[in-house]
Amino acid sequence: LFCRCPRVTIQPFLKALSDVQGIAFKPYLMQQFSAAYDAYLKAKKRVHLEADKALGHEDPNWQITHACPCCQYELKEDDSMDIRMLVAMDGNDSLKRVE
Repeated sequence: LFCRCPRVTIQPFLKALSDVQGIAFKPYLMQQFSAAYDAYLKAKKRVHLEADKALGHEDPNWQITHACPCCQYELKEDDSMDIRMLVAMDGNDSLKRVE
């Protein structure tokens, strides 16, 4: 929820959650939720780092050295193409007209 709408703060979110659950909102719920959410984010970050470590993605340049964007990866034995790349900035609507 916070990724989609960062302007949503804890209090209105917890008030809505309490209303859905049918319980009265209590101010101490904000501290409990904040502590639980911080623990969740810390655990999520640690799992992500451990997964990167297990997969060998620790190098800061890993994404750059292992990138293979469409139409930009060229092999030496491939012939050069007349049109190297087609790019559209309008949601690819103009590419539909290319034959």
